[in-house]
Amino acid sequence: MKVRRFFGVVTILLLILFQSCTKVVPPTLITYQVVDITQTTATISGTINSDGGSAIKDRGFCIDTIPNPTIERNAIKTFDGNGLGAFSRKVTLLKPNKTYFVRAFAYNDEVIVYGNEIQFTTLNNLFIDARDGRSYKMVNIGTQIWMAENLKATKLDDGTSIPNVTDGDDWGEQTSPGYCIIFNDTEEIPVIYGHLYNFHAVNSGKLCPIGWHIPTTDEWNILFDYLGGIDIAGAKLKEVGIEYWASPNTGATNEVGFSALGGGFRYESGFYYGFGDYATFWTANESAPNRPFAVWISNMGLNAMLHSQANDYNRAFSVRCIQD
Repeated sequence: MKVRRFFGVVTILLLILFQSCTKVVPPTLITYQVVDITQTTATISGTINSDGGSAIKDRGFCIDTIPNPTIERNAIKTFDGNGLGAFSRKVTLLKPNKTYFVRAFAYNDEVIVYGNEIQFTTLNNLFIDARDGRSYKMVNIGTQIWMAENLKATKLDDGTSIPNVTDGDDWGEQTSPGYCIIFNDTEEIPVIYGHLYNFHAVNSGKLCPIGWHIPTTDEWNILFDYLGGIDIAGAKLKEVGIEYWASPNTGATNEVGFSALGGGFRYESGFYYGFGDYATFWTANESAPNRPFAVWISNMGLNAMLHSQANDYNRAFSVRCIQD
């Protein structure tokens, strides 16, 4: 009787020991600090140090605007493979100037486990130019950050005033930085379309605010390539509709928020032309002395044309700045 009782106790102890040895425990994981934060994107990463004795079937991140995000809640979720080790994800379509909470998660046969919570805030989509207090919308396109509005500065970044040259003859004789306003309108036009600048202003290297610069031809081409090539990039950059463009504004989608407007340009003779028909932008480069490059987008086409201007520096185009 004592022997049976002894073996019974031993059996129970062995069963308990076996179950404790084979029981699957939760995974252990870490959420790392969020990096490369822009207005609409951020790179998040984490690592799984232990699978708890059962293979990791899913891993990823939960992001939300309220603390303790979970995969059950209506949060942003990513699924980034399985297994142990480090993993990361660039999250897009976030909102500017918004605080988010992120946790890595992992799932094995037993349970869903969350890592520590990290808080981050996306960048504001407005830039304030310290020279005059004007604000500009910004847009992240691929690896670049552009102003989403035409420049309206009346000073160089060293504080030097840029004259507003209204007379056509004086404009053609200008040998230093100058700007003008389409049709010399000082009310509605500059607010919407910004100013037009001669290449003397561009070539000063001081036209954009500190931390920004006139885009080079290479930087424009990076933008065009990101949008699928120069043959269709213009349509994707144009504001839709015919409020700021003449009809038909062919193919306009403005899908990346660049919001190009048909502000036209000014000839070196002082004559304004192409309002509603063209958006024109200076680049920082020249094909030869006195032949600066400019970007042209038309209301009639899908493409964005990169042209060397066969004229002196006194043609006037819009300016879009790109972040350094």
